[in-house]
Amino acid sequence: MSVDRLDYYSKGLVERFRAFERLIEHDPHQRNNVSFLQIAPPTRSDIDAYRDIRLQLEAESGRINGRYAELDWTPIRLSTGNTSARCWRRCSARRTSILSRRCATA
Repeated sequence: MSVDRLDYYSKGLVERFRAFERLIEHDPHQRNNVSFLQIAPPTRSDIDAYRDIRLQLEAESGRINGRYAELDWTPIRLSTGNTSARCWRRCSARRTSILSRRCATA
């Protein structure tokens, strides 16, 4: 999980997505076992440069998800809205619980 404001483009958000893609490309056993959650709340959506960053992140995550996603697994989850931390903790806990059950039955 990574949390960064969208105006922090220099932190390499697209590069993180590509690094995660390399992980699941080179280690197929990781597919359906790990996901990348990027929370990127907007700071100034009225500025074209920040809107462009959001669009680039959405395109990159869509490309990667289109290539690797399965019916019950999405490699990259991107949130660029104003999602509360409590909501993401609940989502993360639920995903961990699902993964634990899946690993226990494998």
